[in-house]
Amino acid sequence: MAVYNNDIENVKALVQAGADVDLHTPIGQAPLIVAAESGHLELVKFLMDNGAKVNQVNVVKATPLFAAASKGHTAVVQHLVESKADVNFKDSGFTILFVAALGGHADTAHELLAAGAEVNATSVEGQTALYIASQEGHVKIMDRLIKAGADLEMCTTAAATPLFISAQNGRLEAVKMLADANANIECALHGVTTPLIIALTHRHLDVAAYLIDKGADHKPKAPGAPTPLILASQSGAKPLVEKLVDKGASINATMQGGASALIVSSGEGHTDVVEYLLDKQADVSQVDARGASALFAGCARSHIKVIELLLAKGSSMETTTVEGHTPLFIAACYAQVGRGRKFQQHTQNCFSSRVHIGLVGKRTTHMHVCICCSSRLKS
Repeated sequence: MAVYNNDIENVKALVQAGADVDLHTPIGQAPLIVAAESGHLELVKFLMDNGAKVNQVNVVKATPLFAAASKGHTAVVQHLVESKADVNFKDSGFTILFVAALGGHADTAHELLAAGAEVNATSVEGQTALYIASQEGHVKIMDRLIKAGADLEMCTTAAATPLFISAQNGRLEAVKMLADANANIECALHGVTTPLIIALTHRHLDVAAYLIDKGADHKPKAPGAPTPLILASQSGAKPLVEKLVDKGASINATMQGGASALIVSSGEGHTDVVEYLLDKQADVSQVDARGASALFAGCARSHIKVIELLLAKGSSMETTTVEGHTPLFIAACYAQVGRGRKFQQHTQNCFSSRVHIGLVGKRTTHMHVCICCSSRLKS
């Protein structure tokens, strides 16, 4: 308790009375490790002067240096290093440099590197100090690690590089630092998912914009994978859509299931993106694997403005899915009666349409939709 409270006078009295400076508590803690983790430099010095072992290990396999570095107690780290603490000790999975980088302790990391810490040592999952610093966006530590020779392309056991994880977590400054150091911006997780794709997937649009400007490839790495344009369109990120189209991205490219940029943006109701894609000659007749066009996607989600844009560009009201459903059927099924009116105003002013809804028990259910007054009745 005296060590926990940094009560150095009481500690001195106990040691002089014969207390064991390396005695572990029932939960595996030792005085020197507790003092180091708490940043009590004078207490650390006293315990070591009285025989405490500098490289002792507690029940969770941490040394005094490991404990001090994890909390960023640089002065304690410096003293332990000068006392021959093992800077490359690895506990059950992590190096001392790794935990310093994880905590964002730049000065501590500098001391460890100066003392000979292995810059590319890995955790059991293959994570280096640079990887974890990139994940957390600790750019000051990243800078020191890169200057110390950190491997920019070293992958984890999951095949992720520092640049990939920084893009996934939206760490823009980390991405910039790695790219400026010539890290590969096309490093693809399992050969499929690039930093650009992962940034768009997680909607880190600033990171995606930077990668596009740096020349990231707009083509998918595998058949059926979503293109950057499809993901940007799904997010409603018109500036990114424009960037990708300007760089030659295919407007009508599809992903697995047959969805295109126009179909996904229509489904999300991103009117400005839909309008831009249509102006760039996106194909309104294009359908997915089920036979559903962008018009179906707009109807299913109540997006009136999108429906108007698509109809104005000639999207067909007669197209049917593989189940035989029309856009009017979809509008009615989703209780979007007003959308049904929008369709039929192209042909006549008012009538009641009997549309098949499905089976309820053994009975076929229909819906009568009055296009003008918006009333509906199941039968």
